[in-house]
Amino acid sequence: MMKDSLALREQIFYGLKKWTQGYFYEDREKLFKDFADKDKRLGMEITYGVIRNFFSLQFLSLQLAPKIRLNGLEKLLLYMAVYQYLYLESIPLYAIVNDTVALFKKFFRKEKASFVNAVLRKIKDIPFFLPATNRIKDLSQRFSYPEYFVGTLIQQYGLQKAKEMLQQQNLPVPLMMRLRDSALWKDFPVVYSRRSRVVLCDVSMIAKISSDPRLYIQNVTPVVLMEELRGMSSMQDPQTILDLCAAPGGKLLLAHDFFPLAALFANDISKERMAVLQQNMNKYHLHVDVRIGPAESYPSQRSFDRIIIDAPCSNSGVLYKRAEARWRIAKESVGNLAHQQLAILRRAKDLLSESGEIWYLTCSILQQENEGLVEQAKSLGLIFIGHKTILPDHRGYEGGFCCSFMKN
Repeated sequence: MMKDSLALREQIFYGLKKWTQGYFYEDREKLFKDFADKDKRLGMEITYGVIRNFFSLQFLSLQLAPKIRLNGLEKLLLYMAVYQYLYLESIPLYAIVNDTVALFKKFFRKEKASFVNAVLRKIKDIPFFLPATNRIKDLSQRFSYPEYFVGTLIQQYGLQKAKEMLQQQNLPVPLMMRLRDSALWKDFPVVYSRRSRVVLCDVSMIAKISSDPRLYIQNVTPVVLMEELRGMSSMQDPQTILDLCAAPGGKLLLAHDFFPLAALFANDISKERMAVLQQNMNKYHLHVDVRIGPAESYPSQRSFDRIIIDAPCSNSGVLYKRAEARWRIAKESVGNLAHQQLAILRRAKDLLSESGEIWYLTCSILQQENEGLVEQAKSLGLIFIGHKTILPDHRGYEGGFCCSFMKN
């Protein structure tokens, strides 16, 4: 048992090192593939937990060892231990101490292992606390987000709403799925019911969902946004639909369910992500014309009645599941994304049929990527039709934004 426990924590440490090197997102699905499901869930919980709470763990660890004598990777191991002790009640302290010391002995010098062993032995005696004031720096450490992000949310939404969203995105969200067959509706707790239906489901159902084309794992927010866009639309029967940033395919599948006779076209910049989209299209028996490349230079001489742009963004509305994304949110990176989003929108305008519509969506709650783009789109000669913003909340809704345009 101890050997299995140590092997799991060694893999967690490997994943955290990948995160510090900028490779976590690409490798996260492979991290725990050789572990049993229960260990896999625990491994992802600890890995995501350390990444998500990184600022908080820095602050807390200094209370445990004020004159800490560890380098960057050594601190990661200490943060793993502190996270398990303070955030996961199910793991006994002796297991945390033993595994952490064993990892220090394996990867670092023995005197560091002795130091960490002595530090962790006194962890029960520390009255841990996080900053309590509403200063941006303190909120950044308490909720563990970059100060730029905290300040931007306060500026946009006010202090109280910003704090609610910062806290909410550190909490787990219930698993949801969209039902494509009305015969299943009576069997699940309903989250949203309009023309589409989203229900709660259990993690134990994932194997069944993955093989059943009547089901699709999907949070309620993108479904609501797509339904809003459909309600705004003046064209109810598009002949062609292009999804410029299509992988993994959830919005394209929903668009097909809205308009089953439309020809489908999909593009994404990532070969790996497009492989996932192709698997989904095979599962749902859809014929899709697929291309791989930058959305802003999609090569086509034809026009499309409906163009979906699920734009690359900061992911600031889905940080509960994209823990690593919060640490990329900075003024410069958000500005670069806004520039890319406008470039994609410009290309979409060129590809749009005369009576067609562009459906623009993000999983962001930053106005620069959302409402700010609407103002810039008007300079491209696009007519703004309408928009909707959804903020993360206690019901399990993700944050997201949608708007639609037509040609002038």
